[in-house]
Amino acid sequence: MLTSLDAIRDGAPFPPSDEERLETCEAMDELLEGDHGEVFRTSFMRLMRDNRQIIEIDLPWVRKTRLIFADLLCGEPGRIRTENEAQQTYCDDLVRRLDTWRNLHECVGDTISYGDGVLKVGRKADGKAKLSLQPPKYWFPVVHEDDIRDVQGHLLAWKVNLGTPALPKWEGRAELHEPGYITTYRFKLNHDGSQIISVTSSERVASGVEGMLIFHAPNWRTSSELCGHSLFSDADSILSEMEVRYAQMARVLDKHTDPGMYGPDTALEQDPKTGQWQVKSGQFYPLEQGDQVPGYVTWEGQLIPNLEMIKMLREELYAATDTCPALFGKLEQGMAESGSALKRLLISPLAAVNRLRLTYDTVVREMLATAAELEGQSLDNLRIEWRDGLPEDPMEAAQVEQTRAAAGNTSVRASVIRLDGLEGDELEAELERIEEDEKSDQPEPPPAIKLPPKVGPDGQVQPAETQAQEE
Repeated sequence: MLTSLDAIRDGAPFPPSDEERLETCEAMDELLEGDHGEVFRTSFMRLMRDNRQIIEIDLPWVRKTRLIFADLLCGEPGRIRTENEAQQTYCDDLVRRLDTWRNLHECVGDTISYGDGVLKVGRKADGKAKLSLQPPKYWFPVVHEDDIRDVQGHLLAWKVNLGTPALPKWEGRAELHEPGYITTYRFKLNHDGSQIISVTSSERVASGVEGMLIFHAPNWRTSSELCGHSLFSDADSILSEMEVRYAQMARVLDKHTDPGMYGPDTALEQDPKTGQWQVKSGQFYPLEQGDQVPGYVTWEGQLIPNLEMIKMLREELYAATDTCPALFGKLEQGMAESGSALKRLLISPLAAVNRLRLTYDTVVREMLATAAELEGQSLDNLRIEWRDGLPEDPMEAAQVEQTRAAAGNTSVRASVIRLDGLEGDELEAELERIEEDEKSDQPEPPPAIKLPPKVGPDGQVQPAETQAQEE
């Protein structure tokens, strides 16, 4: 990370910081693209024997895990609410225009893979706000020299090749985001793009907001760090060993599908052109007394220890990446008969998602408030109703609501909102239908019994009021 805003200047190194984080980003790019041989080169050297072509099996664990965690947090869009009805209408429109949930889904993937997700709010030509995702390898935070958590600015810097791969001509672009201001740079780089030769242009303009337009979403980190750690930082050695084990098994199986032969000399014939001896495959040849019957050389591959090793490595990989078999849909019969049982199986992944939610809840609220400020609007007291991304269990949810209603600690309105997710006019219409159904289900009261008129001693029919008094 940087401690000075003056990182883009003549003679300065490029990239502005040669931290280990950039190497991690490059390695993660290769893993996500399926080029595991470059990242696990040392481990894969064990597969190169007798100058044979290397057997490489690239497991899609990194890409699959990245998507699963992004799906759990953002795959099922939640609701972003305000306390003001007019602001709520504007907020819903802003969330839609920014394509918020899709951008968040991709940003969570970056946080999982690289350790850091970076979002940028900008302005379109029509003055409306826009939201974009920035590659973490182009992001360089500028912090106070006495407090690395005190971010003074965000620098986005990258280079482009205006020449050819054989004769590159590197030029750089950069944006420095400070509270209230943005400075853009253009500069020339040396032949390998590692140093700034000269800054050709720079322009400092007001951003239109009091804060900054860059929002950082880190993964877990320690108190002495600003940048987060990749979910796979502790798993690369385990994953590389798994791929080596799979490749070793593939080598053994390949050998079994192409075994060598043994037998007497009579099983051979010489090619008249090349002079090489070949097996007379598909032909009859006589056997002399004592000749060995031809056959194939086979042996026991001893794959069981290899399979046990792979199983052990997989368990360690689950622990290192906060995953489990259930997260990948591997459920045995009876393991998850209900939604609650599934959540218990996914306790470790859901804990990791909760850690991400703590970060993204703050980032999303600040980002939307800044985007609204950029459009001259305001959003107050934003709150986000996150979903867990797990499949619903309607029967279990209905049983829970029925139990709560019997205990008297919930209303029909609240139950309908939780079960059906209705709101507004749809909610009111559903509540009216429920009330009408309840009225129609109630039995009608029995008709009143009319007593015969009572005749007095004088032979006159007594009035109803007199009869009621006497009764």
